[in-house]
Amino acid sequence: MKEQYARILANHAAEVIRCTSRLHPTGLRVLSGPEAAAPGGNPPHPGELAVRIDFQGRLRDGGDLSGYVIGGLAGREALRPLLSAMASHLGLDDGLLDAPDGPANLLSEFLNIIVGLAAADWAEHGLETDFSPPRNVGGQARPVPAGPETAYRLQIDLDAAARLDLLAVFNA
Repeated sequence: MKEQYARILANHAAEVIRCTSRLHPTGLRVLSGPEAAAPGGNPPHPGELAVRIDFQGRLRDGGDLSGYVIGGLAGREALRPLLSAMASHLGLDDGLLDAPDGPANLLSEFLNIIVGLAAADWAEHGLETDFSPPRNVGGQARPVPAGPETAYRLQIDLDAAARLDLLAVFNA
């Protein structure tokens, strides 16, 4: 069930990229367990540019499922091609990417759209959720998974050698 929700999130991320940029997804992977770890075996952590959205959910069968999604596991420059293409599509000046909070604001809106679409789809698959506004967590360490927490790293390869990594964490 959690993996299904992670795949739904990944598919919406790829679709939003297709619709809001000139970049095209060329590959999509949903990694869990040891594969979700970054190279070197460490859990993926926010880079210098990262945004987090928390969610609280209620399953159709009455159970609870909460967690969070982090967008931006790579550095600012790794995300620049995607953010630039999105800014262009939205008619925003590319100078926004050089403003101190510009990239985080654009990434926040991008992640907000993805999580909103995924939450609507999750509802159709038995999970009603409420989610928080995005918050900047760039440069902060991600908590080490504990208890029943399940993490998925969603890798979306894009043309132009760009890649988007998302981290989806579900708590039972």
